[in-house]
Amino acid sequence: MPGPSFTVTKWAWLAEHEPDAVRATAAVRLPHDYLTERLTGEGTTDRGDASGTGWWASGTERYDEEVLAHVGLDPALLPRIARPGEVAGTVHARDELPFSRARWSPRAPATMPPPRSASDCAPAPPY
Repeated sequence: MPGPSFTVTKWAWLAEHEPDAVRATAAVRLPHDYLTERLTGEGTTDRGDASGTGWWASGTERYDEEVLAHVGLDPALLPRIARPGEVAGTVHARDELPFSRARWSPRAPATMPPPRSASDCAPAPPY
């Protein structure tokens, strides 16, 4: 049984206690996935993030449809899983970004490093 930190348990709670919010949900994204989608326009995640949700089956490399059905989550609401080494998406042109006045050069690697400080939104150099 997944613990309370897994996304699947949070979704199950939401479905039980806030069914209107569940019905109104257009997409389910982790923070990293949301940022990638804002940068590229594509709902994409990686296996590392998906593995912490509770609805990823590492043995089959797919979302676990039995778990999704049990918690009432339509798999169409979930992001595509990028393979290791696969490009997560192409970043929009600078003037097309939703925050185009930002003072940093956006990139969309498969995993975003954390900001270096609260006042610095620039991604850290690749590791």
